[in-house]
Amino acid sequence: MITEVVIAAATEAVFGYLLSESGLATQIRQRLQPDPLKAAFKQALTDAFHQFAQTHPDLVASLFDEHLLTQPAVAKLLAQSLRRDNAPDGAALAALYVEHVGSRPERRATLQAAIEPAADDLLTALRDELRTKAEFQALFDSQAFDQMAKDAGKTAIEVAAMRQFLEQIVALLAQPSPTPEPTQPNQPVVPGTTPGLIGRAPRDKPNPFIAGIAVPPERFYGRAHERQAIRSRIGAVTAQSISLVGHFRSGKSSLLEYIDQRITEFCSAPQSGVVARISLADSRHRSAQGINEGLRRAILKATGEAPWQQDENNDTYALEDGLERLARQGRRTILLIDEFQAFDDKEKFYEWGRNWRSQAEKPRLALALVVASHRPIPEIYKERLVDSPFGNLFTQERLHPLEPHECLRLLRDGFATNNEQPSAADEALVAELAGGWPFYIQLAASLLWELNDHAAVRREFACQARPHFERLWKYLHPTEQAALRAIVSGGSAPGTALQTELAEQCLLSEDGQIFSRVFAEFIRGL
Repeated sequence: MITEVVIAAATEAVFGYLLSESGLATQIRQRLQPDPLKAAFKQALTDAFHQFAQTHPDLVASLFDEHLLTQPAVAKLLAQSLRRDNAPDGAALAALYVEHVGSRPERRATLQAAIEPAADDLLTALRDELRTKAEFQALFDSQAFDQMAKDAGKTAIEVAAMRQFLEQIVALLAQPSPTPEPTQPNQPVVPGTTPGLIGRAPRDKPNPFIAGIAVPPERFYGRAHERQAIRSRIGAVTAQSISLVGHFRSGKSSLLEYIDQRITEFCSAPQSGVVARISLADSRHRSAQGINEGLRRAILKATGEAPWQQDENNDTYALEDGLERLARQGRRTILLIDEFQAFDDKEKFYEWGRNWRSQAEKPRLALALVVASHRPIPEIYKERLVDSPFGNLFTQERLHPLEPHECLRLLRDGFATNNEQPSAADEALVAELAGGWPFYIQLAASLLWELNDHAAVRREFACQARPHFERLWKYLHPTEQAALRAIVSGGSAPGTALQTELAEQCLLSEDGQIFSRVFAEFIRGL
């Protein structure tokens, strides 16, 4: 999906360049938008890039990716592939690549020389693919246009427009190709020029994107599957518990916030859910007494009546009596626990777990637990050399990345607050950086809102995301770290079982690559 979006963006960049330089009237440009030329170019570019990716997977993984193709200087180079006498200029593309990855000045010449053969391969593949497309035969064979137009079934006006466009392309590409100049960061684009930088007018609206804290329900997107799984447990005829598992920054806290604020979506009106939300990241809650006090205060706030007294927080009989009174009143108690892995006293927490399992297993108490952690609960206890006290109390639901259409809606809704829409290249950039993880989507979108060019967004995203990548990496198992290192270095692929597990953890995308190219660069730099 990400590849398709970026190839489409690259095609738009090429045709944007051709149209802006050709001088065609606006109405002719509009008629050309759906013509077969663009579709044929897109297919040729797709096929060429797939060939390149198979031959040079290491370069694809190290940011010689499709997104490079959306830069205006690269669009000019790609357009030159339509010249009848085109000689692929791998040196120019290699120079743009070196600028794209931000290589140090003293390394640029060496890196450019090493990359040039691969760049030649990509441009040669594109040239060869274009010459197989009937839609472009008129550029290479002056007798082919009439038959192409006839086969396409175009009207006389459309044929004339296409002929004029092709003639303009021939004339344009016959001009000497200037040496592409590297784009400079934070340099706004003059309206009417080829869109490579964002170049939007300054925004007078506040940044709508939220990175670093739980998002409010009105800014929550996706998670339909996870919400249904939660609803089927805490909103069932008998209250039941569920474990939510996802790596740091996968959106667990925002999902718990959503449950807290939209409890009527999960529990029916007759069930009358009373929600208490706590986090073990808060040291006050890292004890049985602290958790019980958090629950007591939440019930007091919701009902106006304390279920037990503060000095009874260590009295399991008092807790059980209080929960049972609520249940008899038709109230269901929902305890949300975030950052469950943060507990540090394993003996006390084991005892706490046994007590709460006993209470949650009693239907008459109408109690459900929703526990969020970065690893499955049994694994967390096993790392502390004790068995999980919860037995089979929980079903487990792993948080997955947002679907592509959910990512796009989040991004587009945010930009719509300023009466604008992100470009295809903007959308591709966010998809490439974030890999569908909600926090990274919000971070990339926020930077896209604030900055003026994609190169600056990339650099700042890498800087802002690094502490989160470090934390994620720290809590991976050594076997998982080794497998990810092998993937980014082009070494031996991990075994099927491990690769499946990494994909299940959302560390790998559907194509087997690291979920974020910036995370891949982080791993490569370790």
